[in-house]
Amino acid sequence: MNLNLSGRVAVVLGSSSGLGLGAAMALAEEGCSLALCSRSASSISRVAERIQSDFNTQVYCSSVDLSVKNELDTFIDYVQDKLGRIDILVNNTGGPKPAPAIKCSTDDYQDAFNLLLMSKINATLRVLPGMIAQGKGVIINIESTSAVEPLRNMVLSNTFRSASLAFAKTIALEHAKDNITVKTILSGPFMTKRVEELGNANAADQGVSFDEWLSNAIMNVPLNRFGNPSEYGKLVAYLASERSDFMTGNTIAFDGGCMSSL
Repeated sequence: MNLNLSGRVAVVLGSSSGLGLGAAMALAEEGCSLALCSRSASSISRVAERIQSDFNTQVYCSSVDLSVKNELDTFIDYVQDKLGRIDILVNNTGGPKPAPAIKCSTDDYQDAFNLLLMSKINATLRVLPGMIAQGKGVIINIESTSAVEPLRNMVLSNTFRSASLAFAKTIALEHAKDNITVKTILSGPFMTKRVEELGNANAADQGVSFDEWLSNAIMNVPLNRFGNPSEYGKLVAYLASERSDFMTGNTIAFDGGCMSSL
């Protein structure tokens, strides 16, 4: 499907692996120029080289700690200066450590606040003036189903991802008049390093192997499998395109049917 994204400039945060990488590759396949970042300079450089080779598109990459405002500001300002505009922002980060509320320190809460919530606020506020000036823009937030249905042992994710939904909805309401749309994906179980990390932690807690944990976890997915990041990327590309221009302020569960709420 041609989504008419050729020539658009997309910033994908946290894009060296997992869902962020899936989003970046799908946008590149549709012809977007990309700006990518992660904390690891070597990892994001390898990704940029791979995408440039596979899709023959312009890719800028940088090492950025998304929880540090100055680093994020510098990255986005450079992209706007070098590429001239930002049409699409994909807000994605790594996840916080799994833990119950009582086991988290105030530093844990502060770190998760900076990573999960403030990174999205800072990036969004940085790109908004340019999007307003050009009369169009798309902001896509990658969240978890934990934002709506809190998960056990995941207080940090539950708390700050739900706050991110409120911020995204507010931006959608305030800037619909500027032709800027905001969409949030509530991510379920996808085969990523993050899921492996959480799976290993849960397996250790349950006294089982990772493979046994995975087999049991898959049984709890109505579609009886975990998703693939390439599937995720296709949804991101669709939401970034004009085909979803009448959607804003939405939260979209992409979880194989796991969420039980209406």
